Amino acid sequence: MCPSRRTLLRVELRQSAMVNCAVYDCSNRTRNSPNDENFKRVGFYIVPKVISGQCAKTTELSSKRRALWLSRIRREDLNESATHYRVCGAHFITGRPAYSMDEANLDCAPSLNLGYKSTTHAKRSASNSLPLKRRRCCHHEEFSPLVAPRGRL
Repeated sequence: MCPSRRTLLRVELRQSAMVNCAVYDCSNRTRNSPNDENFKRVGFYIVPKVISGQCAKTTELSSKRRALWLSRIRREDLNESATHYRVCGAHFITGRPAYSMDEANLDCAPSLNLGYKSTTHAKRSASNSLPLKRRRCCHHEEFSPLVAPRGRL
Protein backbone atom coordinates (compact mmCIF):
# COMPACT_ATOMS: atom_id res chain seq x y z
CA MET A 1 0.00 0.00 0.00
CA CYS A 2 1.39 3.36 -1.01
CA PRO A 3 1.27 6.16 1.55
CA SER A 4 -0.74 9.16 0.50
CA ARG A 5 0.87 12.46 -0.42
CA ARG A 6 -0.73 14.01 2.65
CA THR A 7 0.96 11.47 4.94
CA LEU A 8 4.34 12.05 3.31
CA LEU A 9 3.96 15.81 3.64
CA ARG A 10 3.11 15.44 7.34
CA VAL A 11 6.23 13.30 7.87
CA GLU A 12 8.40 15.85 6.05
CA LEU A 13 7.02 18.65 8.19
CA ARG A 14 7.79 16.72 11.36
CA GLN A 15 11.35 16.10 10.27
CA SER A 16 12.05 19.65 9.15
CA ALA A 17 10.13 21.51 11.85
CA MET A 18 12.28 23.69 14.08
CA VAL A 19 12.13 22.75 17.76
CA ASN A 20 12.74 25.46 20.36
CA CYS A 21 13.36 24.91 24.05
CA ALA A 22 10.35 25.93 26.19
CA VAL A 23 12.49 27.37 29.00
CA TYR A 24 12.45 31.17 29.16
CA ASP A 25 15.52 32.84 27.66
CA CYS A 26 17.00 29.58 26.33
CA SER A 27 18.24 29.95 22.76
CA ASN A 28 18.74 26.23 22.06
CA ARG A 29 16.87 24.98 19.05
CA THR A 30 17.33 22.30 16.45
CA ARG A 31 19.56 23.20 13.54
CA ASN A 32 19.40 21.94 10.00
CA SER A 33 23.12 21.20 9.74
CA PRO A 34 26.30 21.37 11.83
CA ASN A 35 27.42 24.32 9.69
CA ASP A 36 24.71 26.57 11.16
CA GLU A 37 25.83 29.24 13.59
CA ASN A 38 25.93 28.16 17.27
CA PHE A 39 25.26 24.53 16.39
CA LYS A 40 25.03 22.43 19.53
CA ARG A 41 24.26 18.79 19.91
CA VAL A 42 21.66 18.81 22.65
CA GLY A 43 18.67 16.55 22.94
CA PHE A 44 15.12 17.82 23.26
CA TYR A 45 12.71 16.09 25.61
CA ILE A 46 8.92 16.34 25.61
CA VAL A 47 7.26 17.55 28.79
CA PRO A 48 5.93 14.33 30.34
CA LYS A 49 2.32 13.39 29.78
CA VAL A 50 -0.06 12.17 32.45
CA ILE A 51 -0.21 8.40 32.06
CA SER A 52 -3.72 7.07 32.41
CA GLY A 53 -5.08 3.58 31.93
CA GLN A 54 -2.56 2.01 34.30
CA CYS A 55 -2.50 1.79 38.09
CA ALA A 56 -3.44 4.78 40.25
CA LYS A 57 0.14 5.21 41.47
CA THR A 58 1.42 5.60 37.90
CA THR A 59 -1.21 8.22 37.15
CA GLU A 60 -0.39 10.08 40.36
CA LEU A 61 3.39 10.02 39.77
CA SER A 62 3.08 11.10 36.14
CA SER A 63 0.72 13.97 36.98
CA LYS A 64 3.06 15.16 39.77
CA ARG A 65 6.02 14.97 37.40
CA ARG A 66 4.23 16.95 34.68
CA ALA A 67 3.19 19.59 37.22
CA LEU A 68 6.79 19.80 38.49
CA TRP A 69 8.13 20.29 34.96
CA LEU A 70 5.61 23.03 34.21
CA SER A 71 6.24 24.77 37.54
CA ARG A 72 10.00 24.77 36.93
CA ILE A 73 9.60 26.08 33.39
CA ARG A 74 7.47 28.83 34.96
CA ARG A 75 6.02 30.52 31.90
CA GLU A 76 2.58 32.09 32.00
CA ASP A 77 2.00 31.66 28.28
CA LEU A 78 2.21 27.84 28.41
CA ASN A 79 -1.00 25.92 27.94
CA GLU A 80 -0.92 23.19 30.58
CA SER A 81 -2.92 20.78 28.43
CA ALA A 82 -0.66 21.10 25.36
CA THR A 83 1.60 18.19 24.46
CA HIS A 84 4.16 19.74 22.11
CA TYR A 85 6.51 21.55 24.52
CA ARG A 86 10.11 20.40 24.69
CA VAL A 87 13.01 21.15 27.02
CA CYS A 88 16.63 20.83 25.93
CA GLY A 89 19.26 18.76 27.71
CA ALA A 90 21.07 21.88 28.95
CA HIS A 91 18.55 22.10 31.79
CA PHE A 92 19.34 18.66 33.24
CA ILE A 93 22.36 17.69 35.34
CA THR A 94 23.09 14.57 33.29
CA GLY A 95 21.92 16.12 30.02
CA ARG A 96 18.66 14.17 29.91
CA PRO A 97 15.65 13.54 32.17
CA ALA A 98 15.51 10.57 34.52
CA TYR A 99 13.25 7.55 34.17
CA SER A 100 9.63 8.61 34.60
CA MET A 101 9.00 6.58 37.78
CA ASP A 102 12.24 7.66 39.50
CA GLU A 103 11.02 10.67 41.46
CA ALA A 104 14.04 10.62 43.82
CA ASN A 105 16.47 11.39 40.97
CA LEU A 106 17.61 15.03 40.65
CA ASP A 107 16.89 14.90 36.93
CA CYS A 108 13.21 14.03 37.38
CA ALA A 109 12.54 17.62 36.20
CA PRO A 110 14.65 20.42 34.67
CA SER A 111 16.78 22.15 37.29
CA LEU A 112 19.61 24.08 35.58
CA ASN A 113 19.59 27.43 33.77
CA LEU A 114 15.84 27.91 34.07
CA GLY A 115 15.86 31.50 32.84
CA TYR A 116 14.92 33.20 36.08
CA LYS A 117 16.90 34.18 39.12
CA SER A 118 16.64 32.16 42.29
CA THR A 119 13.97 33.43 44.66
CA THR A 120 15.73 32.05 47.74
CA HIS A 121 18.20 34.90 47.96
CA ALA A 122 17.15 38.02 49.81
CA LYS A 123 16.52 40.96 47.54
CA ARG A 124 19.01 43.77 47.68
CA SER A 125 17.76 46.87 49.40
CA ALA A 126 17.66 50.13 47.50
CA SER A 127 20.58 51.55 49.48
CA ASN A 128 22.79 48.58 48.53
CA SER A 129 22.31 49.34 44.86
CA LEU A 130 23.94 52.76 45.26
CA PRO A 131 27.69 53.19 44.81
CA LEU A 132 29.67 52.93 48.06
CA LYS A 133 30.63 56.62 48.12
CA ARG A 134 27.01 57.69 47.74
CA ARG A 135 25.84 55.14 50.34
CA ARG A 136 28.19 56.65 52.91
CA CYS A 137 26.94 60.11 52.06
CA CYS A 138 23.28 59.13 52.30
CA HIS A 139 23.86 57.07 55.44
CA HIS A 140 25.47 60.06 57.14
CA GLU A 141 22.64 62.38 56.05
CA GLU A 142 19.95 60.05 57.37
CA PHE A 143 21.19 60.16 60.94
CA SER A 144 22.40 63.76 61.16
CA PRO A 145 19.99 66.12 62.92
CA LEU A 146 18.35 68.73 60.76
CA VAL A 147 19.56 71.82 62.62
CA ALA A 148 20.17 75.11 60.89
CA PRO A 149 23.47 76.88 61.67
CA ARG A 150 23.19 79.67 64.24
CA GLY A 151 22.36 83.09 62.97
CA ARG A 152 21.18 81.92 59.55
CA LEU A 153 17.41 81.94 59.85
